[in-house]
Order: sequence, then C-alpha cells, then structure tokens
Amino acid sequence: MMSTKRAEYVSCEERARQYPKGIFHADSGKLFCSCCNTALDHTRKGTIDRHLESLLHVTKKKASEEAQDKNAKKQATVAGMFSRHTEARDARNIAVFDLAEAFTAANIPLEKLDHPSLHSYLQNHIPNLGLLPVSQHLRTDYQQKVFENHKEQLKAVLSAASSVAIVTDEASDAQDRFGLHILFIPEVDTTSELSPAAYLADIVYLEKVNAVTVSQAVLTADKLSQYYRPTSRSRFTQPGLDFLKAVRVFDFKQVSLLPCDELIKKIPGADSRHVLAEFAAYKAMAGDVPSETTVESFWHASSDRFPLLSRLALRYLSVPTNSIDAERSVSQYTTVSAPQCQRLSTSNLANQVIVAKNSKTGIA
Repeated sequence: MMSTKRAEYVSCEERARQYPKGIFHADSGKLFCSCCNTALDHTRKGTIDRHLESLLHVTKKKASEEAQDKNAKKQATVAGMFSRHTEARDARNIAVFDLAEAFTAANIPLEKLDHPSLHSYLQNHIPNLGLLPVSQHLRTDYQQKVFENHKEQLKAVLSAASSVAIVTDEASDAQDRFGLHILFIPEVDTTSELSPAAYLADIVYLEKVNAVTVSQAVLTADKLSQYYRPTSRSRFTQPGLDFLKAVRVFDFKQVSLLPCDELIKKIPGADSRHVLAEFAAYKAMAGDVPSETTVESFWHASSDRFPLLSRLALRYLSVPTNSIDAERSVSQYTTVSAPQCQRLSTSNLANQVIVAKNSKTGIA
C-alpha cells in the first residue's frame, strides 16, 4: 500500500525519465507511449511495464524501427544518386526528392509547384529545401530518380519472396492505346498474418491483344525472368480454373464436401510422401476446428503441426481469385492519364502510374 500511495505523487515527467529516452513522453498531465501514442496511468508502474511487453507495443515498436531503418537507407540511396556531395547539398537533394516523390505518388502535377503561393509556402516551411526548383527541373532531375528508386525498392520486395502470383489486365485509354497491366503478388510469409499486397510492375503497350502478345509481354517483364525461364518447347496453357478449384482443399470447412484425394493431386508440390501424410492428418482433424476460425489464421497456427502443408496452403491461398487488383491499377491509370497529361511519353506515364499505385501498398 505504501508503494502505491507514493506512486500517486510521481509526475508524468518523472515517470517518463525512469525509462530510456524516447519510450514515453508527457503531455497535458498524461503519460503517453511514444510508439503507440497510447495514454497510460503513470501512477501504476506495473501497468506500464505490462504495456511494454504487450503484443501491440512490440509489433508497433518493430514497425517503427523498420520504418526508421528503411528511411535511413533511402536517404543514403537518394544522396548517392547525385554527383556533388556536401552535407548541406545532400540534405537539400533529399528534401527536394521527397517532395517530387510525394507529388508523384499523390498524382499531383508538378506544374502545381510553379504557383507562386504554393511555391512560397513550401520554400518557407520545409526544412533544407532552399531554393525550390521549377517543375521542369524537378521532372528531369528528380522525378526520373524517383522512378529509378521505386523500381529498386520493388525489386527488393519481389526478390525476397519465395514465389509470386501474376495478375494481368488489358484496357484501352483515351488515345486508343492498349495497355497491359502486369502485377505481382508475392507470397505472404508464414510468420505474417498480413494480406498479400499486389504491386504494379509494368505497363506494356500492345498493338494487338491476343494470347500470344499477352504471353510474350508477361515473359519480357523485368522480374518474371528470374522466376520462370521458358524452354524452346514451352507452351502456354490455362490451368487456372482447375487449380483454383483444387485450392479449396485448404479450407477446413469444405473438406468434408470435396473429393480431396483427387483435388490434392492438382496442387503443385503436393505429391511428396511427407506432404500427403500431413494432408491425411489434416483431413482427419478438419472437422474439429472451431467454425469462427479463419482459414488464414488456422494455417498460421498449424505451421508447427503441418510444416510442409501449411507452407503450400499459405502460398496458394495468396493467389488472387479475382481481378480486383488489376482493375484498381486500370482505374489509377485512368486517373493519371487525365486530358492535361496527354503529352506524357508512354514510359513516363507508365512510371507515374506505377509509383502512384504502389505507394498505396507501402512502397513510397
């Protein structure tokens, strides 16, 4: 009782100073976790310590550290893109680069920066910006570097994935050009419960649209050649329907309704003796899984019990069963290719759409 009573006289500032700098901060008489932005009872040290051990805090702290590390690497990369290096010049280049990147990601024409009011406001309120270049200078010297940096980030994300699903969609624009949108969806890691993200990798303009031109366009995309190397005898087939039907065996709610022993044969990589043994055990216990459990959470929780089968399940459950992501890419393309942007080259137009689309999935 005495320790609790004494704690009532500990101020928010004093409690924050009891922990490493940056963990907590005091504001308006309340103690806040700087990472979670959550108000805590500063009179109860036990409650504060439990918060630091909570899954929410640990997850947000890890995400914050990863974001800081990513930002530091990005700044080093951006600084290396320019030839002349001084501390002040690097800071200015990074500030102008971030500005050009933000406008591109938000689909705001760089010409807006030439407006005197906006030009003056940004120059006076953004640190390290210095003399803001005109839009033409931003487009030639900075926006192209935004495109290059974005592609490097995209390659890093895709190279870290053990497999990717490919989604394509074709649409014509106001100038009657046929644009094929190629998206990659990397497999979600077995330790993550995040939904798979679709990344727009390229927009290929075709003169004719048929199975041959679409297949050739997909095979010539920058990233695909690292995952699939066709031989001279390779033929393009469409096994998608049978595959998507077979993937239903990974839904424990449907196991009793499906011919599972036949469908599992259509799952790539499921023909080994060890996988089939795990599949037999999975079928035997599928009916005992609580109905409120989601399919993804079940396989995440079963990674120790069914290590091989859960790997296949999470990989193939990441494959999209609809064209929503491709349709969103086409919608983004329509937004970017507004009438005032008709003079953009096809490469610059495609790059602007790629940056704008992927910025919503975490790649700035």
